[in-house]
Amino acid sequence: MLAEAAKNGVEPLNTFTGDDQQPGPVLATVTAQDATLWTVVDASLSVPTVRVYCTDPKSPYAQAARETRIQHNGNQLTVTVPRITTSSRTVRHGNRTYTSVSGNSYFYSSTGDMYINDSGVTVNSGHQGIEIELLLPSGSALSSNTSSGSVHAFGHLPRRSTPPLDR
Repeated sequence: MLAEAAKNGVEPLNTFTGDDQQPGPVLATVTAQDATLWTVVDASLSVPTVRVYCTDPKSPYAQAARETRIQHNGNQLTVTVPRITTSSRTVRHGNRTYTSVSGNSYFYSSTGDMYINDSGVTVNSGHQGIEIELLLPSGSALSSNTSSGSVHAFGHLPRRSTPPLDR
């Protein structure tokens, strides 16, 4: 378990395990608007595994996690999280006004992230968006395109995201 959501007992909303007919390293390409990406390269794996989490099952992020497209074709693994579209919202706290561009998460520097959903406002210091776990066979590479979020990698990844060698 790499994702914070998994460590807290949250079940993945979307999962994928590669086909044994297509073993070996992959070029994993991840496209997501707002996500934390956890990647591990493990020599004991022969096929990739992907798990997509969101801790707030009623949020637009959870819907996007459920609708994430995961495709594995030969040495290409593609993970595409759909764009999250919600109307912007405003929160007033003291003399300050915080507006969310995506409609769900607010940056509030003194306390962490602020989230609004149907049940009210929650202030958290942890990430409430999407978390993606990638478990990749040895020799795999990663290309990530996120507009917001972070990437955590464990194991050996090449400096450049080039396709793995032909099998």
